[in-house]
Amino acid sequence: RFAGAILNVGGEINGISLGSVGRGTTMEHIEVIAAADDNMEFWGGTVQVKYAAFMFGNDDMYDYDDGYNGKAQFVFSCKSSTNDTLVTSPAADNGFECDADDQKSNLFPRSHPIFYNCTMIGNGKKILTSDNSGIAGIEAKELTEGEFYNCVFANFRYGLNLIKSMGTRTGTEEAWMNWSNVSGTAHSGSLKVKCNVFVDCQAPIAIDKNNTGVLLSSDTAQFYTTDKNVATNSIAGFNYIWAMNGTTNAVATQFNPTPNPALSTTGCPTPPADGFFTPTNYKGAFDPSQKSWLSNWSYAQLLNATGGLVPCPTDINQDGITNNADFLILLGQFNVSCH
Repeated sequence: RFAGAILNVGGEINGISLGSVGRGTTMEHIEVIAAADDNMEFWGGTVQVKYAAFMFGNDDMYDYDDGYNGKAQFVFSCKSSTNDTLVTSPAADNGFECDADDQKSNLFPRSHPIFYNCTMIGNGKKILTSDNSGIAGIEAKELTEGEFYNCVFANFRYGLNLIKSMGTRTGTEEAWMNWSNVSGTAHSGSLKVKCNVFVDCQAPIAIDKNNTGVLLSSDTAQFYTTDKNVATNSIAGFNYIWAMNGTTNAVATQFNPTPNPALSTTGCPTPPADGFFTPTNYKGAFDPSQKSWLSNWSYAQLLNATGGLVPCPTDINQDGITNNADFLILLGQFNVSCH
């Protein structure tokens, strides 16, 4: 909580920094609150992340670089809203910031992580400030590769922003070439963004932030039709606005990032049975038919920032419903002293 001494502009300390960390390290049930820089950043390595919550950070939510080849599932992250008076000038950057390498070296191995069931909520900022690079749910730059499935991104200026301009890079490839089915380059298809939902993003898909990039009809056809991504203004049961008065501490509006009913995954990729991923049949980080995995341990849950199913006091086994299973548990303990 509150990590991130500012060494210089663009040189802050991340909440969690991982350099060449392998899968012998377990990163599960972790939380970063109000970091001054990225919540988590990865330089290379293969470490896997599961059940992670990031709230109110000042920069990217999940940043990878230098050949990172890990996996992640069940990641929830949100920014402070622009109407949150606790922050007079809230910063904003990306959900995922993705690089093969910042040095534009064209070296291998390139980053190629795999993500399922993430929910990331931006703060709606439209203008870049400070050292921000994108304000995108997925900022795909520097030869980005990777796979993003069954995630929800809300309230970003851009949903997926693909760098296409070569700039000073040598060679014939950039992130757009890796994503596009029609680029004809050697690594076409090495960036997959499929079956995700983009909620209230000004530009669900963009090329070079739509400043110099031209969005082709083949781009939109791939994004919406082939890859089954969805752009919408709202989802049932889902609220991406957080509003709090810093003087009175009154919370006027709370997040609820748990779509209800669940967003269908019919026709979408399913998490592989590889010993790490958990099978799911919904999009986003939370299952509306179960209690939130943040319950009982996280600061985010104390803020009631995840909404969703909350068990009542009679739900003894905490499965989200009071039924005969709870009655039998209680019956077996009837008249037992609790002292």
